[in-house]
Amino acid sequence: AREAGAGLRSVSQSDRNFRTVLEDCLETGRPLLLELTGWELDPMLTPVLEKKPLVQTGKEVVIRIGDANVLYNEAFTLYIATKLQNPALASDTANMMTIITFEQTAAVLDEMLYAMVIASERPEMQRQRIGLVEEVAAYRREVENHEQTLLSRLSQGGANLLEDPALIEMLAGTKEAARTVRDKLKLASEAEARIDATCSDYRPVATRGTVLYFLVALLRRLNNMYDTSLAQFLAIFQGTLNNAGDGSGRA
Repeated sequence: AREAGAGLRSVSQSDRNFRTVLEDCLETGRPLLLELTGWELDPMLTPVLEKKPLVQTGKEVVIRIGDANVLYNEAFTLYIATKLQNPALASDTANMMTIITFEQTAAVLDEMLYAMVIASERPEMQRQRIGLVEEVAAYRREVENHEQTLLSRLSQGGANLLEDPALIEMLAGTKEAARTVRDKLKLASEAEARIDATCSDYRPVATRGTVLYFLVALLRRLNNMYDTSLAQFLAIFQGTLNNAGDGSGRA
C-alpha cells in the first residue's frame, strides 16, 4: 500500500516495454515490481542490483542499462516476485538481494487449520485461546515498558545510583511488576495447556488438511491449471467445516 502511493509500476521480463519501464523508474525514482516468469534474471538488471555507478557527477548518478546510460534516482526501489520455488539465482546475485519467502510451512498451516476447526466446533474455546494470546502479549509489553523506563532512568542517574531514592523505588517496582507478570504468564500457559488438551481430538483434522494442501500444491508441477492459492484452499476448508455433520450421520 505504501509503494502504491509512491506510484508503483509492475512489469514482467517478457513484456515488450520491460526496458522502457525499467529506465523510467530508474530516472524518476518510482518503485518497480518485476514479475519473474522465467528461471533467470535478465543480465540488464545486474548493474541495478550492484548499484555501481558508471559516472557520478555531483548528485547525478548514471548507470549502464544495456547499451544506454540512464540516470539513477536513489529513491528507486526494485521488488522481484516469483511463484517459482527455486529460481536459478547465482550466489553472487542472491547476495545482492534481500530474499523473503512467503511459502507456507507445514507447522504454520497446521496451527492455522487447527484454529479454524476449533472456531467451528468449539467457538468458546477459540475465544479463550485468542484472549490468552492477547493477554500474554500485553504482559510482555508491560515488562518491556518497565525495563525501558528503568534503563532510561539509569542513563540519567548521577554518579552514585544507590543514593537516589526514586531510582531505588523504581527498581523495586520493576522487580515486583516482573514477578507479577511472570505469575500471570504461568497461569496463561496452564490455561492454554488445558484448552489444547480439551481440543486435542480436533488436531488430526488440521493435520490431514495440511497434508491435503501440500498434495494439491504439488499438482501445479503437472500443469499450471491445477495451481491453487492458499486463500482458495482455506475457503474450501472453511466451507467443508460449515457443511460438516455432527458425527451422528446428520448433515
